[in-house]
Amino acid sequence: MFNLLHPPPSPPAFPGDHVLPEQDTTILLRLIIHWLSPLLSVGFPRPLEKEDLWQLPQKHTTGSVTDDVEINFYSRCPPEQRPFPLRHKLPNDAEVPDSKESLDDAENRAPDAKRKSTIKYDSSLTKALHRTFFVRFWSAGVCKPVGDTLKTATPLVTKLLLTWLTESYDYYCLTDEQRVSGVMERPKGISIIKITFVLTPTLRVRFCKR
Repeated sequence: MFNLLHPPPSPPAFPGDHVLPEQDTTILLRLIIHWLSPLLSVGFPRPLEKEDLWQLPQKHTTGSVTDDVEINFYSRCPPEQRPFPLRHKLPNDAEVPDSKESLDDAENRAPDAKRKSTIKYDSSLTKALHRTFFVRFWSAGVCKPVGDTLKTATPLVTKLLLTWLTESYDYYCLTDEQRVSGVMERPKGISIIKITFVLTPTLRVRFCKR
């Protein structure tokens, strides 16, 4: 008999050679991390092993990221300072003319060669990293203050809702005579505008302290 609390353990290496399914899911499923459900179902009846993990996409592997950083960095370096294997992958600031090239063609190429020779190389690793991780870096920078704001706002909103529920319950327990006598005022509904007015001063003080 199948027991939901004690399901039979899955065989080892259940994903096989499949790639991480996160990239193939919708935005909604990414938000609720639904793509992780198969892995969680495997790890529920038995401990996870190395073979139970999916394969990373090629663009997320260490080798691929290292190649991107290397190319972005050495493209900012002078050609003579680049490793030999990368020289054919990166454009040079001036091309060597062919020995069979005519004099007129060489003169026509001179302005372009002069323009390319004026390229300035800064050999900046910081700019190379910024170019490689531009989207991920700035996405994390935007999500960080949003996360800090939610950490501050969530307890305040929860406290406001609990206070309103408590007052509403106390008012509901009153008799009709007590309500008419004005022992307790009827709680007002909570709107988004009220929550905003309650949270704005607190958040302003928090960010001013920073």
